Amino acid sequence: MNRLLSVFALGGAVLLAGCVAPTPKPNDPYYAPVLPRTPLPAAANNGSIYQAGF
Repeated sequence: MNRLLSVFALGGAVLLAGCVAPTPKPNDPYYAPVLPRTPLPAAANNGSIYQAGF
């Protein structure tokens, strides 16, 4: 009985230890935010039938 209790206690401690995450280091480049790409401006459409360059 005592051995079974020890096994369960040790197993619980091992399972709970897996939930602990290390704290991120400050100024770590792997944790730097990623800037979104800026979209290209839309092509100007003047609405005419003939457009130069097409």
